[in-house]
Amino acid sequence: MKEKVQEPEIKIEDVLEDIGGFGYFQKVFTFLTIYPQLAAAMIILSPVFTGTDKVPMYCSNQSSYIDTYACGINCTESTGDEVLSSIVQEWDLVCSRAWIVDAITSCQMAGMMLGALLSSLVADSFGRTKGYYFITFGMGLFGILPSLSVSPIMYAISRFLAGFGMGGNI
Repeated sequence: MKEKVQEPEIKIEDVLEDIGGFGYFQKVFTFLTIYPQLAAAMIILSPVFTGTDKVPMYCSNQSSYIDTYACGINCTESTGDEVLSSIVQEWDLVCSRAWIVDAITSCQMAGMMLGALLSSLVADSFGRTKGYYFITFGMGLFGILPSLSVSPIMYAISRFLAGFGMGGNI
């Protein structure tokens, strides 16, 4: 009868202790690994805050609250809270233009899809490390660019490019 040889149980803590503990290199490497994912999370969740239609708006020629879904009100100009402003208020994306907010989110998702498909070509052309840094840099750059947008079209294009970087980063 053969006896089973028990293999020693190896734990990650033992390996880290053998190589000198969780030192400077491990901390830097962990930060460099996690940081792009934090940026991607902020980019993908920003439409929840920037595209909300729950910002209170008031009619300038009346003193009544405007429901963003109440179309047909004879309101020439709407105003709202400057602190809680969103792209809905900034570019008057209500009533017949309300679909633009959803289209911008769709642009971001299309960018993520294309980024996931085409980032392998970037990695094949420039190498994995250079391609990863290039795509991550683009994700960060185009993740900041929507805050500087002056129109819904510029905002949608920058969201698409940020989505492209996110798709390649994931």
